[in-house]
Amino acid sequence: MKKLLMILAAAVFAFAACEKEPADNNGNDDNGGKTQEEVKFAITSDLVVNLSADSAMETIKFTAPAAWTAEVEYTGEVKDYVVLSKTSGEKGENEVKVTVQSLPEGEYGRYFFVNVKCGSDAGKLTFYQGKVFIVSGDWFEFGLDGGKAEFTIVSNLEYTVTTYADTFPWAGAQFDQKTGKGTFAVAKSDAYDARTAYMKFVVSKDVIGTDEDYVVRVYAVQEGNLKVAWVQQFFWGMFPAGTRESIAELGDYIVINCELTSAGTGGAYVFKKSDGSNVGVISGLPSLNGVTNDDAGNIVLSAG
Repeated sequence: MKKLLMILAAAVFAFAACEKEPADNNGNDDNGGKTQEEVKFAITSDLVVNLSADSAMETIKFTAPAAWTAEVEYTGEVKDYVVLSKTSGEKGENEVKVTVQSLPEGEYGRYFFVNVKCGSDAGKLTFYQGKVFIVSGDWFEFGLDGGKAEFTIVSNLEYTVTTYADTFPWAGAQFDQKTGKGTFAVAKSDAYDARTAYMKFVVSKDVIGTDEDYVVRVYAVQEGNLKVAWVQQFFWGMFPAGTRESIAELGDYIVINCELTSAGTGGAYVFKKSDGSNVGVISGLPSLNGVTNDDAGNIVLSAG
């Protein structure tokens, strides 16, 4: 009998040793381990919200492990059309009501952000109101050395894009429709003529409910290598309107056909290409009606 009691006592002692020590008031056991699941920061509602053009109210939901703050980030000149039911709070599950005024008359759409911060954690929610299609820039100019330009499209509408990369290979046009980011990487140019490239964005009329598609072009314009080096002024009516050719060049010289020279007769002026200075007059040719270059580069004067 004594032996049986000893065995029962040993079993009770072993069971007690396996029981977990109660947690203290801070939720920790004697070993410093957590007994409650740790709360992590997370946005639990949709990160992108589409609103009608009318006034509206949406609720954003999130969990926070500590005190938090919320604020509205506006993207246009008009502000203060959004009200948050709370701009700060404590740890736990939270809800904030977002109230938005209706769009002003004549405005198709706008967007804004609500930023929630909790210590080093942060979340950003995007709100579109109405029909939004906004381009950060649609005209980019480049010098002869080329360069790079970036732009962004923000939209809650479906649209198509054509980069014309094969048509304008020098422009280096690229667009990522997932991020809405576009790039021109323009090559160096030695061409005399300026050149223009563009990307085209189209929102179908069926999407926006209009009679025509909404089309936006974003341009890249590169200057040409042609520059005005000098200017010469002449009297009105000096140059013949009916001649076939009126200008030729040879080395650093330009020959211009004219009806009346300073000598009072038909002929041609000769200028230096480098600075535009008048170095001579070919006169005494009353029947001169053309000045040009032949295939060998020689100056040819025609009369008759």
